[in-house]
Amino acid sequence: MSSKPKISVVTVNKNGARFLRETIESVMMQNFSDYEHIIIDGASTDNSLEIIKSYPHIRWISESDQSSTEAFHKGFTLARGDYIMVMCVSDIYLSRTWFRRCVEVLDADLEVSLVWGLAGSMNDDGDINDVWQPWWLDMQPPQKKSFLPLWLASNAYAYLPELNYCVRREVFLECYFNSGLNSTWNTHDPFLTMLFNFHTKGYLPYFLPILAHCGRVHKGQLGEVNKDSNIQTTIFFRKLSAQYCIDILFGRKLHFFRNGKSQIIAHISITERLKLPIDMVKNIISIIINRIFRLRIVTILMRRIRGK
Repeated sequence: MSSKPKISVVTVNKNGARFLRETIESVMMQNFSDYEHIIIDGASTDNSLEIIKSYPHIRWISESDQSSTEAFHKGFTLARGDYIMVMCVSDIYLSRTWFRRCVEVLDADLEVSLVWGLAGSMNDDGDINDVWQPWWLDMQPPQKKSFLPLWLASNAYAYLPELNYCVRREVFLECYFNSGLNSTWNTHDPFLTMLFNFHTKGYLPYFLPILAHCGRVHKGQLGEVNKDSNIQTTIFFRKLSAQYCIDILFGRKLHFFRNGKSQIIAHISITERLKLPIDMVKNIISIIINRIFRLRIVTILMRRIRGK
């Protein structure tokens, strides 16, 4: 690991010893070694610290904090890598090539600021029981500038699987910390804030058809504890995204595109703006058709397996 690694992986943990070792070792299984793994521990009272100390390559802090948001803030401030990735304790990486593939894209194309892939879901025991938006393996989503109509049509921060992406550090920190939004919402879900800012500031994503990571659904996880506030936060961002869409369609805002150095490289012309509703509808129709097709195929296969 170099003093300025390519990737900084940030994990926060508080009494997550049950899954911590599996999470750490899924990072270590990558066939790419130029990374640092930062763990911010919230003064755990289980054996988390003992586990962390058993891996000498990990940079860590263990001290009390008020929330996971505060812990993530600490981790991102410590990050030295060119690119930032987030790995929640209890989650794992499924693809051993994920880091390398992300770096290859970001190093080669300055226009791209974020690389994303597919995410799975697993239960307490580590059984994978779902794949998020699997149709993207068959029909590649729009790339770079062409992704905007999809985001506008469907509030597509949900189309970038939470926390499996790799983002240029400067872009991530700009979008994560400089929200320009009500601080209450930023505190509730700073990652939705980051993605909203990412899209409205005109940064460009790039999709790789890889099942990159798997999130674990387990009792006591933050999503379960904060369920009510998360619903309200999601509604807030959906309204905000819808308003941004309306402002662009009616010419009240001019949308700029930026490269990985925050330089403006293009903007939506009048012709593109008039064509935008058509592109939005095309994206939604293609997703609906693909969902129905996949559901039909799965239904037929299940009937055959059951002999019906």
